[in-house]
Amino acid sequence: MAENTGDKTEDQPSPVQAKAPFTILKPTPPPAQEPTSMQTNDISTSQEPVAKLTKALEGLEVEEECNDAQDMALDEFLVNALKNRQERIFLLKLDREFCNFINNPSQPQLEFPTLNGYYRMMVHKVANYFKLTRIVDPSQKIILFKTESSAM
Repeated sequence: MAENTGDKTEDQPSPVQAKAPFTILKPTPPPAQEPTSMQTNDISTSQEPVAKLTKALEGLEVEEECNDAQDMALDEFLVNALKNRQERIFLLKLDREFCNFINNPSQPQLEFPTLNGYYRMMVHKVANYFKLTRIVDPSQKIILFKTESSAM
């Protein structure tokens, strides 16, 4: 008989299973609930970033008609990447880097070293979500810049 201690969830569906892009209107406080399937006890990083991201995703309201749908749509690629442990860790690190960058007024740019094409695409998609501008230099290094509309 398996005992659920709260540290591990068993075969629960992911809280976000969007098949079409959706628009974020405003975050709402999520209801108190058990840890989701995105939170596992074998991840080498802290559970706090996973919990924050899970709460943010659960608190989304969806509306089909919006003029900024392309700007605010949570890309299906990113939603699918969150389901993979290694990609989720990379996205959480990106999220932390982007938040620190946006909140630091003395940091004019954020540079990412040469990455493979898949991770470069992740950086570009997350930069779109945070409304950051970017350039790619000849060595494939990505340089991000804040705009007036950049936000977390």
